[in-house]
Amino acid sequence: MLKYLAIALTFVAALSSAEAQEGSAMPRIVVAGFANKTGDKELDWVGFGIHASLTRRLLRHNGLVVMDAANFRRVKNELGLKQKEVSDPKEAAKIGRAFGAHKVLVGSYRKAPTGVKVELRLVDSETGKSLEPVLSQTGPAVSVTAELALDAAKALGKKAANHEAITKNLTDSPNAYEKYCKGLQFRETEETFDKAIELFLAAAKADKAFAAPHFELGWLFTFTGIGAGNENEMYRAAVKEYEKAVKLYPEYAEAYNNLGVVYTQLEKQQEAMSACLKATKIIPNYIDAHYNLGRLYDLREKYDKAIAEYRKTVELSPRDAIAYNNLAVALLNKGDNDEALEAYLQALKIMPDLKEAHLGLGLIYDSKGNKRRALRHYKKFFDLGGYDEDIKARMEQLRKELE
Repeated sequence: MLKYLAIALTFVAALSSAEAQEGSAMPRIVVAGFANKTGDKELDWVGFGIHASLTRRLLRHNGLVVMDAANFRRVKNELGLKQKEVSDPKEAAKIGRAFGAHKVLVGSYRKAPTGVKVELRLVDSETGKSLEPVLSQTGPAVSVTAELALDAAKALGKKAANHEAITKNLTDSPNAYEKYCKGLQFRETEETFDKAIELFLAAAKADKAFAAPHFELGWLFTFTGIGAGNENEMYRAAVKEYEKAVKLYPEYAEAYNNLGVVYTQLEKQQEAMSACLKATKIIPNYIDAHYNLGRLYDLREKYDKAIAEYRKTVELSPRDAIAYNNLAVALLNKGDNDEALEAYLQALKIMPDLKEAHLGLGLIYDSKGNKRRALRHYKKFFDLGGYDEDIKARMEQLRKELE
């Protein structure tokens, strides 16, 4: 069986051109950075809050496909971009192309008598050019993104039907919100994770009904647990925080998705499945939740359901090479070699150095008797750092047969 070829990452993208915008008919967007125009560096935290809250609101728009905040941070770091750079349209467009987005949202904020004035620009991911109109809202930092999210959706041609879900504030406490946003700022680097945890705990204490700090604590406990030697202890701590988050905010799809990931690490597959299903029920276009469901169905050898979830993933995120690879694995395990072949080829079209896809293609070509192509892909698998004793022996055999 080839189940070991499936990859457990949640999202991988490659830089692309207009081809990246094929697939889902819904607009795919990335909320990027917001430049601090207040003249006061002590207010940098406001930009982190705008990004997080605007992303959360637009994720709940049932007519949009949105890159969530965790994937935004990951892609930003992979591209070597600093937070202050991603408010620049051309730099932000790089993240948009990595996601296969049609548009990127960037902006700036200034002081205003009622709080802050936020300006928002839509940027074409392909060209990096700002588009008209420039959107603007003024109000308290804790709530200013509510109407801005509705304005952005309208500018994208997708007037919101689920108005209440988009405009809901997770806290009305300026004090709790400021601590939370400063926590987001310190969460940017591992060296300041301890300070981030301190601030998230303070935010949760300042408003005991505020779910978002518990979500971030869950993420930090999960991340810091990886390879620490006490993984299960940290994962259980993360579960407690995510469970607090969904208790306070039952529509917290991101927390349900992350609960699914942590439960999987704790080998609680049924709980993981239930959590990811809740995430997709709340946000039907939630890419990572569909991907994670595919992985869970894979683990349980329910290949038809895994295939359906992976197909949904690549429909929403057509530049996700890992999802194409795992789709191929599920198809292969079901016995559909021809469709698996096409999925592997699509994965390599996006990410040419994906070694697992080369191995999968080698196995398929080998089964079809195409020895030269099989050997070529096996060799590429090894060249890219892969290793398998059985494949190594098979390569020697193929070389002899082709002499």
